[in-house]
Amino acid sequence: KSKCINKFHTMEYVQQSRDYLRSYRGAIDAVPGSTYLDSAEKKFSIEKQEMAAMVMFLFLLLIFSILGFELMSNVIGFAYPAFRSLEAIDRGIKQQDLDQWLTYWCVFGAFTVLEVFRGIIRIVPFFFLFKFLFLIWCMLPSTKGSAYLYSAFIEDMFNKYSS
Repeated sequence: KSKCINKFHTMEYVQQSRDYLRSYRGAIDAVPGSTYLDSAEKKFSIEKQEMAAMVMFLFLLLIFSILGFELMSNVIGFAYPAFRSLEAIDRGIKQQDLDQWLTYWCVFGAFTVLEVFRGIIRIVPFFFLFKFLFLIWCMLPSTKGSAYLYSAFIEDMFNKYSS
């Protein structure tokens, strides 16, 4: 199997996410109006950086609903990975970055081929929201989603038909 895959542990990921969000606590304290978050933190027993992340998620959801989920999922699914891939090529390629983006593009290509079947898009409600979340999961180095999908599905199929 692929060397770049690690086992994904949900609780470990949740803890890493919380630790990551805690690193922004000082920046949130510096924002005017953060006293509202202080009182909400006490009232709801939810850390203010987690509330800020929820607000940002709701803001993104609002943007998606205004601009269209299809456009935004396609832009996010292509623009950032393309930038990171070009950056890896331009600044000298680290093997880990190369593996991540090559597997992402393999998964992205396979997903794009499956998208040709437009009937799936019409049947699944909020398809483009799920596509957006799926592509984010695939491209994040912390989740290694594309590496998982590549080693679980694409690699075996490629080896079977490429020989």
